[in-house]
Amino acid sequence: MTNVASPETYVGYDRAENFISPGGVVEDIRHVYAAAAPRLNEWALSGDWTVGKEDAMLNEPAAASCIGSCADLHLVLGPGLDGKPVRFRVTVDGAAPGDSHGTDVDAQGKAS
Repeated sequence: MTNVASPETYVGYDRAENFISPGGVVEDIRHVYAAAAPRLNEWALSGDWTVGKEDAMLNEPAAASCIGSCADLHLVLGPGLDGKPVRFRVTVDGAAPGDSHGTDVDAQGKAS
């Protein structure tokens, strides 16, 4: 694991670092974020999100993007307000992960 270089990333504003969406974080209210192009160890939201102190909730279909150098990616997700699972897709360098997928997503990057 000597190649692991990227720090942990938190999406809640209390511990968020390297967030690059234009205008920065809008705390605790619904906000539509514009797309941005992260560089190494930066991240961005696009679409309709509410960013809280410890988390971020998507309000409509939206996206989160980050650029990092790591051996593993762990993304913690919860159900929607209606209790139903949230659909998501993971891409690596803009493409489906293929053989690099983990146990929670398939080779096309869809939740399994």
